[in-house]
Amino acid sequence: MAITEHMCDVDELAHFIEKETGRETRATVLGHIQRGGSPVPYDRILASRMGAYAIDLLLAGYGRSLRRYPERTAGSPRHHRRYRKHEASVQRRLAGLREKLY
Repeated sequence: MAITEHMCDVDELAHFIEKETGRETRATVLGHIQRGGSPVPYDRILASRMGAYAIDLLLAGYGRSLRRYPERTAGSPRHHRRYRKHEASVQRRLAGLREKLY
């Protein structure tokens, strides 16, 4: 996940994600030089599209590892019953994260 500076405390966010998911999570802060300068509107739109696409794939039941290739997406669909349970969990976590960030 990539977020802009001053949106929230990234270490606190990493701790929250780790606690909620049970997965090791690290926060890394990149400066403008490492990122290649200040983002332009195109960069922000592309990042938003990529994030939305990742969430769509997750909610569609794709597995933990996804890669985007031209004309196709590789991933492993989850078992249908497990997916429903997983989707409900993801929705709750996203709602909690939205409240915390905004």
